[in-house]
Amino acid sequence: MKKFNIDIKTVIIIILSIVVLVLAFGLSLLIMHNIKGNKYNEETTSTSIVDNNSKRTGIVTKIEDGYVFYKEEGSDVEEKEITNCYKLKAGDTITYTVDENGKKSHFECIYEVEGTTYKSELYEHRHTNTRPTSSKTTTEAAKNLDEEVLHYIIDENNKISTTTLDNTERSKTKAKEYFVSLVDFIFYGGKIKDHTFAELSDETKEKVLYLTLKIDSSINKNIPGYKDTLSDSYKNAKNQLLAKYTEYTTNLCKKNSELCDDLKQDTEDLKTSLNITWDILKDIFNEILKPEGAKGLKKLSDWYEVWKNA
Repeated sequence: MKKFNIDIKTVIIIILSIVVLVLAFGLSLLIMHNIKGNKYNEETTSTSIVDNNSKRTGIVTKIEDGYVFYKEEGSDVEEKEITNCYKLKAGDTITYTVDENGKKSHFECIYEVEGTTYKSELYEHRHTNTRPTSSKTTTEAAKNLDEEVLHYIIDENNKISTTTLDNTERSKTKAKEYFVSLVDFIFYGGKIKDHTFAELSDETKEKVLYLTLKIDSSINKNIPGYKDTLSDSYKNAKNQLLAKYTEYTTNLCKKNSELCDDLKQDTEDLKTSLNITWDILKDIFNEILKPEGAKGLKKLSDWYEVWKNA
């Protein structure tokens, strides 16, 4: 039998080779484990984000004073959100996103008209037909500005409507001060929440005018002649407000037929609550705008088209 002679150097080389192979194998296992761990963390984070920004559905209970009232599915708590979706009715649905802090956003309304289902963002018209925007940030700022002013006026209108029921001198003073602040905001450069009327989108301007006319009518029912001690510019502001309101409504209807359907609901409401006839509006048109010739007749015809179809 042949004998193999292995010297000490060869033994050392073999042992070192084995050690290197074992270390390399161990290192590769460690790297693979880290990669899988990172992937798991990314997937976990991604899932967490989706879960924290979940889509919810609410069932509409009523539309009132510029708000949509709703209950989230599975909840008995009624909540409200300012809205421009006036086609919504009880039983319709709205959807929205809720983030990890419970903040709700991206509201959309879903409603049906003559068998056709429509879906639109609650604030989709707030910044249309307005000053140009150069970025998403600017558009969002304009949208937030409109919402901030509308929220304030709607809330204040509700407070004033309640406090004027007692017809006291204190409530009369508050009502006059509030009406003056609205007129100053609309006509004289006054500010609400540090914003001017000129900064608002055209649709929000229309809504502010509508809400101002509504609160004036509401106060006057509880406190007849509450403006008698004011100067003529405030005492006679109703005609100015109606002229401005109708002008904005007419122009918006020309630009957006879908939006026009919603605006006509405001007009129909004013016709009833303020008892405004076409003859009264025509007199206001001639008093405030005083247009002449064919241009004046065309503008009056445009007013009439919106008014008669409301």
